[in-house]
Amino acid sequence: MEIYNLTQKQMEKLVKESKDIIEDEKNKNMKEREKLDTRDKFIEYAKAHFNPSKNITIIGTNTKLNPIYLKQFNDITLKEKNILKEFLNEGITNYFIISEKNKNVSLLNNVLEAAQINLLDHLKFFKNKDFYEFYGVETATNFSINKNEINPNIEFKNNKVKLSKLLEDIVNKNIEDSFYILDNKEIKNNLLLKYMNLNKEVFGIIFLDKYNQVIKHKNISEGTINYSFVYERELIKEALNTKNLKNIVIHHNHPSGSLNPSKQDIDLTKKLIKAFKMLDIGIVDHLIIGKHDILSLKNEMEAANFEELKISEKEKVFKEIEKELVIFPKSKINDSVENKLNLKNNEVKKEAKMEFKTYDEFKQDLEKEIMDSLDNNEKLDIYNRYCENNLDYDSMIYENDKDYLQNMFEGDFNALAQAITGGKYNSNDEYVKLDSDGDLKSYYCLTDALKDNFIDNELIDFAMEYKDIHINDLYNEYIHDTIESTQQTMSDEEYESALKEYTTDEMIEKYPEVNDIVSWILDKEVSDEKDLKKLKDINDWER
Repeated sequence: MEIYNLTQKQMEKLVKESKDIIEDEKNKNMKEREKLDTRDKFIEYAKAHFNPSKNITIIGTNTKLNPIYLKQFNDITLKEKNILKEFLNEGITNYFIISEKNKNVSLLNNVLEAAQINLLDHLKFFKNKDFYEFYGVETATNFSINKNEINPNIEFKNNKVKLSKLLEDIVNKNIEDSFYILDNKEIKNNLLLKYMNLNKEVFGIIFLDKYNQVIKHKNISEGTINYSFVYERELIKEALNTKNLKNIVIHHNHPSGSLNPSKQDIDLTKKLIKAFKMLDIGIVDHLIIGKHDILSLKNEMEAANFEELKISEKEKVFKEIEKELVIFPKSKINDSVENKLNLKNNEVKKEAKMEFKTYDEFKQDLEKEIMDSLDNNEKLDIYNRYCENNLDYDSMIYENDKDYLQNMFEGDFNALAQAITGGKYNSNDEYVKLDSDGDLKSYYCLTDALKDNFIDNELIDFAMEYKDIHINDLYNEYIHDTIESTQQTMSDEEYESALKEYTTDEMIEKYPEVNDIVSWILDKEVSDEKDLKKLKDINDWER
């Protein structure tokens, strides 16, 4: 049975079942998820789960000391390897043991210790008449349980939610039919359902278009219990092969259940943000998926340059339609959204106005665009050319080239080292500058170097000249384009009226270049009308 052939009722039922599974998993064994972070809590837990018919009880926890595994044995001889395998698959990092006093568990302890799984506590018990007496192996802990008070419990292990292929298809389809802002909660619920109980790290991407709608959702790489191998090249390749891509959400799961980001998680996030920014693709967030919740690194990494999303016009329309229609899946109402959007666009056209940037506003935006488009090599080259042009050689900045700088100091590398603050040459600094005394100043990046010197309008004008950019020509082209695009949204009368608005004294002062072009267009139209009338008169005379 393919997902696309399901009836609406069947799909709604399956999705409800998937959500119920998540909710059941959250509510199930709530007591077992309490942290065993003190000895008293462990003892309380041990009392509640003590089973006198079993000689050994093993309790496994995650990194947060939440018990996620409990299994009971009469004997563990020859089972140590299987227990280790289960621990590794379940993501267990610590464990407790409750054993009868004559049972030897040292081999198990040695096997688990070799795999860096830590024994946190060990209680031994023996029967004394109607009581079971307990004592700590390493600490002076003693307590007893009356056999009449024991409620034999059923052993449990971490019950995994196993997704069928159909349910997994539905989860993926739910994500791909969503808007990231409108359906953020549902997207996270589906991610949790899909990844919460995997026993290895999986790195994935959610691809968004300009409307914040999910284009597709895809796993990129799989790793081990605590590490996933992320190849930047594969991510970029996948992104470049995705049509209409604007932003992405990256995510990976922690099989241990911990939501604490590692240093590698943070470093990778910074690296990917920088890489995708050069491709004009924004990273919206990096989600870490645990056992019961999801952490947003956007909220944790305040300094990171994540892309800020605003609700799109399409999402606003979608929200309006959702109030009127309840249709599943959401893709079914895309046509309605497009129709409403077209109506709204037509309304905008009716209300269209002819508006221009002033010359100064246009120049300011262009300057920013020019500087943003330059890479470091171009900025450095243009800056140094500008310094040379103004005979300001002391302000020039150099790439941190060891051989080049040694030559400047006539091969004396010690002199070079002494010239830098602290007398040490720092190969991590990317750029350096020689001051008027011949001393070196090091910079970690070009931005800092240019800030310490200057970037002003003269330098930007120089950059424009270097790139053969003539702002007056571009501004005139911008005016023509604006007039032409606005004309298409207006009637002839509205268009002529809009042009005449820019012939007042106030507008002539504010937009002199606009007035020149507008006056030329109006004069041309009058001239054309005269020519047409003259042509008509000639035709009439000839007839």
